[in-house]
Amino acid sequence: MDAVNPNVADAFVTGLQYAFVMLGGLLLIGITFAVLRGERAKPSPATQQNPVTAGKSEYESE
Repeated sequence: MDAVNPNVADAFVTGLQYAFVMLGGLLLIGITFAVLRGERAKPSPATQQNPVTAGKSEYESE
């Protein structure tokens, strides 16, 4: 570490701390949005696919 200027080392550490604080803040914002949003709304029936049933299908003849 003797080859590194102390001012440069301090600037590096300060930048690293700033980066971690920013990443932590973004993580907290993301968690907050996820908690506030909750579960997603169910899709409308027009976009839902036909459910699979155990009875005869509409393609089978009677």
